[in-house]
Amino acid sequence: MISFIIRTHEISLKQKNRSLFETQLIKNIKRHLPDATVTKLHRRFLLFLPSVTKQTYTILGSIAGIANFSEVTITSYEWEDIEKTALATFEQELAKHTQDNLTFCVKSHRGNKQYPLNSNEMNQKLGSLIIDRYPSLSVNLRNPDILLELDVLVEQKVIVFIHKQTGLGGLPVGTATHSLSFLSSGIDSPVASWLMLTRGCRVSYLNFDSFPFIGEKTKHKVIHLTKILAKYQPQTDLYIAPFANIQKAIRKQCKESMRTILYRRFMYFVANEFAKTLPDVSTYISGEALGQVASQTIENLQCTNAASEKLVLRPLIGFAKDKIIEHAKLINTYETSIEPLPDSCTLFQPQHPETKARIHNALYEEEKLDSLALIEECVANIEKHYFTTKDALYI
Repeated sequence: MISFIIRTHEISLKQKNRSLFETQLIKNIKRHLPDATVTKLHRRFLLFLPSVTKQTYTILGSIAGIANFSEVTITSYEWEDIEKTALATFEQELAKHTQDNLTFCVKSHRGNKQYPLNSNEMNQKLGSLIIDRYPSLSVNLRNPDILLELDVLVEQKVIVFIHKQTGLGGLPVGTATHSLSFLSSGIDSPVASWLMLTRGCRVSYLNFDSFPFIGEKTKHKVIHLTKILAKYQPQTDLYIAPFANIQKAIRKQCKESMRTILYRRFMYFVANEFAKTLPDVSTYISGEALGQVASQTIENLQCTNAASEKLVLRPLIGFAKDKIIEHAKLINTYETSIEPLPDSCTLFQPQHPETKARIHNALYEEEKLDSLALIEECVANIEKHYFTTKDALYI
């Protein structure tokens, strides 16, 4: 069996409800890695797998709630066992290096303060052992080529490891609200969705598709983005709403400058009705950033927000575009998002969009439409896709 130590950050700061977060994290790990066995330690977890691949590390790095993790060797409290395990681990890492004049450091963490040797004593004894065996090596306490670490656990075990691999951090998916994210094929909404995934939200995706005015390639692009995001939660649902008839009606019957606002309001109307079939959805996620485009002024956001029956989460609201792009590159959605394909957000755009919309003006324009019929038709024809972590794209 291959062993890992899983470390958390925010979860360890929880008090009376910490066990709820820990239980959800264990459940998520097992759903991402069905062969895993997880043992709870004091504020950490031991993970056992029958085998690992390169993708195993990518999967662990994509599970919200894990601050960092290490592949470890577990040994007993007996000093001879510790020396043997530490030296074997060090030599295995040393074999990977070809350069001369290597430096190293030993760093021990004594979780059990009753252990007879303190951290400094352990460091000195193991450091001397390594120097005796490899006199060409030298010690560097600040920036060593090889950092050998040991944790003396209160559970009567000692773990030995070399690398700490950074995890996603945040809170486990499923510890917060179930959110319906308005996913377009652009840069912003995938990033907004990812940010809320790291805050414990379970995220389902609602895309508004303007076929036949835009081609099937845009739908495939959205599905591709969803599969990239699918690696962050055990199950991912994508719903594609046919939005073209609503946009046609707005273009034909309503004031041109109000089109974008009306599109956004009808997205919420559709979501409100569809969410009735998803009774645990309590929030929406939007990729809007204040002032980024004409529809995202304070006045316009107030006008579109009034159409929502649920709390709208806007994690990007204060982000500059370059920061959003940085995040998109980090989560590997950027290259897909910038593919030059149209989507519903760009269809039938007015030449001079309204930037200070008022709700009474939007209501006046909506009276020109058979809104109920348009919404019901759209909801009735929503296309549904379901993905597990097996479908996820680990790129």
